Amino acid sequence: MTCPEMADFSAWINLMPPSSGTLIVVGRVVTNGGDLQPKLTERIPQGINPQILILDLTIEQTGGPGTNDVAQRDVRFEKQASQGQHSTVEIYFEGEQCTSLEITEAH
Repeated sequence: MTCPEMADFSAWINLMPPSSGTLIVVGRVVTNGGDLQPKLTERIPQGINPQILILDLTIEQTGGPGTNDVAQRDVRFEKQASQGQHSTVEIYFEGEQCTSLEITEAH
């Protein structure tokens, strides 16, 4: 399976007070129905390099009524993270790497 169309992805660790450190990954993924929403989850187990966070992208049905429109839909992932904990995020869809993002830090 090929990766879905993805756009506007970015990743950063929010270190601004009062946050104790939150890794945030956001982007947009094209789906072909309003009831199909993208979701990012942390892969378990992770890879051998702790600096690289691996996320799995899935497209999930919401169960509600949907439209047949093809559109970009927002996706967001958050987790607690300390300064320097991760340097890169890799996003996979059905086992295929779709993108790799450098993680920045917001102070």
